[in-house]
Amino acid sequence: MNTPAGRPEAGGAATASAPIYLDYNATTPLLAEVLEAMLSHLRREFGNPSSDHPFGNAAREAVTAARAAVVELVGAKPAEIVFTARTTEQEIEMTAELVAAAWRRNSH
Repeated sequence: MNTPAGRPEAGGAATASAPIYLDYNATTPLLAEVLEAMLSHLRREFGNPSSDHPFGNAAREAVTAARAAVVELVGAKPAEIVFTARTTEQEIEMTAELVAAAWRRNSH
């Protein structure tokens, strides 16, 4: 099934008449299950998880639950799962971790 823009829905198969979207650096299609899980947070339960008020507390609980789900899915430790808002933030974090690991390795 195609969206009004002619793109296949997330999880849908591309057809000969529909273009294939390859620009996943910009955005990605959402699976229906992901959209369903996010709708309440996008509509009613939004907040800054770093803030200490009811909206922030609810958002922090949602992020903690999401982190636990990812931990279980990939077999990681909670501290190893870091959610970032954008690619640049992620790249800076990863670069800092790599530099710190190299420094620790070379200082022994």
